[in-house]
Amino acid sequence: MFTQIEDYLNCYDASVGIDNKCNYELYFPEAKQPRTLFRRMQGVYRDADFNIISKEAAIANCLKEGVAVIKIATDVGYGGGVKFWSLKENGEERLRKLFDVMHGDLIAQSVIKQHPVLENLHKESVSCIRVVTMVTKEGVEYVCGYFRMGQGSTKVDYDGGCVCSIKPDGTLYDIGFDNKTCNPITAHESGVKFSDFTIPCYEKVKQMALRLHEKVGAFRIISWDFSVSPEEEPILIEMNCMYGGIMYHQLGMGPLFGEKTEAILNEVFGK
Repeated sequence: MFTQIEDYLNCYDASVGIDNKCNYELYFPEAKQPRTLFRRMQGVYRDADFNIISKEAAIANCLKEGVAVIKIATDVGYGGGVKFWSLKENGEERLRKLFDVMHGDLIAQSVIKQHPVLENLHKESVSCIRVVTMVTKEGVEYVCGYFRMGQGSTKVDYDGGCVCSIKPDGTLYDIGFDNKTCNPITAHESGVKFSDFTIPCYEKVKQMALRLHEKVGAFRIISWDFSVSPEEEPILIEMNCMYGGIMYHQLGMGPLFGEKTEAILNEVFGK
């Protein structure tokens, strides 16, 4: 998938520049996103409107907010490069240390307020809706989706959480899987059965992913991560232009490309 199929469909050389979280608001102004506290690009700090500010001003923005999610903006995945900071729990000294130990481009954002249906599953983390879209000769198409949920004390859904594939209508499959072991499970630790759960406004999430993909021409297959706001608006968390993954998708629903598998393999490898 990564060395041949995705390499054929996507321009890996373009991914480092395009898939930079600092620039998402420029690329996708139509999508609701977490509010920006600061961005650091090539060592220069900028505010939410891309005005150049000092490091102290960036720190002050976080102190004023009281809590922040600080992310490395490029070349990370699987929940890596994400740090959670709270003035009450960690103090200013911890914040200043994060500025020094987190290298490269950074973006700090406000904490997402998610839909109560998602919030009730696991309040300590943001449940993530992964949607895969693909460009074909017919246009941008929906491929599949799966749902990542946090469990226990984790603040990142990849770390100790669970996953379950999503049907096109937004309902979950009956069987999900533990992130770490891939053992099959039928319910979240909260007691909610996957078979009884529906993703809020999933059609809106899918349509937003399709709309955003039209603007990213260098990548024919993209994995998008969304949440949903209390007002039932899709919230863009990130896009994955390379190494989008296939394991969790295929565990729950079978071949990634479904009925289009043969056509895609013929295109990539030749008949």
